[in-house]
Amino acid sequence: MSDQPTLDLFSPELSEVSAGWREPPHPPVAPSADLTAKHCSSMGALAVEPERANLWRRMLAMYRIAPRTDMEMAALLQVQRSTINARRAELIAQGKVDPQSCGTRKNPKTGISNSLWQLRKDA
Repeated sequence: MSDQPTLDLFSPELSEVSAGWREPPHPPVAPSADLTAKHCSSMGALAVEPERANLWRRMLAMYRIAPRTDMEMAALLQVQRSTINARRAELIAQGKVDPQSCGTRKNPKTGISNSLWQLRKDA
């Protein structure tokens, strides 16, 4: 048996992946003049925050293996591509993912080239 720990991408506790992890100060709140809308937005953001942080950890684990396109990441983690785009932007802001794509890969279904993303080399 190998001494290497196995990585369960669906586990909420990814201690190997989350070393040096910085949580953002607060979940986003919709800018609204309506206090009820603002309150509902903040409560919704707080409710999904654990899932959001878990998705970040799972994405970082996948980027550690190899660069990925947003479409590949969405398929691997079984979430919408728009969700991956948003979480990748947050990881870039955290300094975890390189803000410059590291190349392209053609989508086999559409033939369209998509940007590849990877971890920052200095992170």
